[in-house]
Amino acid sequence: MKTNFLLKMKAVFLLIFFIAVQQLRAQEKISLESCREKAKANFFGLQKEGLWHKTEKNALSVLKAAQMPRLLANAEAKYLSDVPSPDLPMGGFPELPKDQYKFYITANQLIYQGGYLLKLKDLETMKTDVELRRLELDWYRKQERIDALYFSALLLNQHRKSVGLSLQTLDERLKEANVAVELGAVEGFERDYLLAERFSLEERRQTFRQQLEAVLRSLGIYMNETIDSVERLSAQGPGFALDSAVVRRKEIEIMECRQRLLGQRSRVVKTQRMPKFEAFGSAGYGQPGLNAFKPGFDFYYQAGAKLSWNIYDWKKNKSQRKLNDLEAERISLDKQQFRQDLSAALTDQRSRLAELQGQIRKDREELALRARILEAETSRLRNGVISGADYVKALNQRQAVRLRLHRREILLVQAEYALQHLLGY
Repeated sequence: MKTNFLLKMKAVFLLIFFIAVQQLRAQEKISLESCREKAKANFFGLQKEGLWHKTEKNALSVLKAAQMPRLLANAEAKYLSDVPSPDLPMGGFPELPKDQYKFYITANQLIYQGGYLLKLKDLETMKTDVELRRLELDWYRKQERIDALYFSALLLNQHRKSVGLSLQTLDERLKEANVAVELGAVEGFERDYLLAERFSLEERRQTFRQQLEAVLRSLGIYMNETIDSVERLSAQGPGFALDSAVVRRKEIEIMECRQRLLGQRSRVVKTQRMPKFEAFGSAGYGQPGLNAFKPGFDFYYQAGAKLSWNIYDWKKNKSQRKLNDLEAERISLDKQQFRQDLSAALTDQRSRLAELQGQIRKDREELALRARILEAETSRLRNGVISGADYVKALNQRQAVRLRLHRREILLVQAEYALQHLLGY
C-alpha cells in the first residue's frame, strides 16, 4: 500500500512539474535574435556546408592521387606478316618469330611541374570558401523574411489591441446611451450610430486577428515551433551600438574571395607552362624481349626520366590569364558600386531613425492632448451636449494617434534592426 501511494505521489509530482514547465515555456519571451537563431538552425541551405566540405575533401584526394606513381598493366599479342631477316653469307642470325607476345607494367612518377598540383589544392580550398560564404549570404537574405514576419506580427497585434481598447471604450458609452434612451434624454439614432461604429470596429479586429494568426503560423514554420501567443514576441532593439559598427556585408566578402580565386587561377594557368619532369620505368615478360635476336620468351625492364616543356603556346596561356584579370577588374567595379549603394542606403536608414524618433516624441505629446479632449467629450456626451457622432469622432482621433504611436515605436525598432542588417550583422 505504501509503495502504491509513493508511486501515485511521484506520478502526480511529475505531472505538476510537466505542466509548470509548459506554462513557463508558454510565457517565455521570444526576442528577434532567438527567433533568428531557431530559424537558422532549421535553414536547410546551411546544411549544405557539410556537403561542400566533403566535396573539397574528395577534390583534394583526387589531386593527391595525381602525385602518386601511375601504374599500368598491359598485355599484347600480335602476328606479323614479315619480320627482319638479314640475308648475309656467313649466316648465324636467328629468325625472329612472326607471332609476338608481351605482358608488361609501366610506371610514371611526376617529379616536378612548378608546384602545379599544390596550386590546384589551394584553388579547391578557395572555391569551397566562396561557396560557404554564398550559403551565409542565402541565410542573410532569408533573415530579411524572418524579420519582416516578426515585425508584421507586432504591428498587427498593436492594431488589434488598439481596436480592442476602442471597443471597450465604445461599450462603456453604449451602456450610458442605452440608459439615456430609456430615460428619453437622447434620441435612439444616437445609440444606433454607436452600434454601427462598434460593428465596424469588430470587423476590423477580426481581420487583424486572422492576419496575425497567418503571420505567426508562417514564422513558426521557419522556427519549427508553434507560437501560441503573439505576446511572447518582444519589441526590443539591437543590443549593440549601431553608430560604431563596421560594415560586414557578405556580398563584399564574396567579391573579395572571388578576386583571390581569380588570382589563384591565373597562377595555376601560368604554372601549366612550366617544364615537366617525370621518371618512368617498365618491366615485363614476352617474346621477344628487348634483345630481338634472342629466341624465346624473356624477362626485361627499362627505366629513365624525361623532360617536356611547351616552349610556345601561341599566347594561349597569356590570354587565359588576361581573361581572369578582366573578370577581377569587373568584380572590383561591382564592389565599388555596391559600397556606394550601401553608403547611400545607410545614410537613408539613419535619417529614417532620426525621423521616427522625432515623430514618436510628437505623437506622445499629441496622445496626451487627445486623451484630455476625449475625457471632456465623454462628460459632454453624458450631459447630452454633443451627439454620438461627435463622440465617435473624438474617439477615433485618439485611437488614430495611439495606433500611430505604437506603430512608430515598433517601426523604430524595426528600423534599428534594418540598419543592423544593412551593416551585415
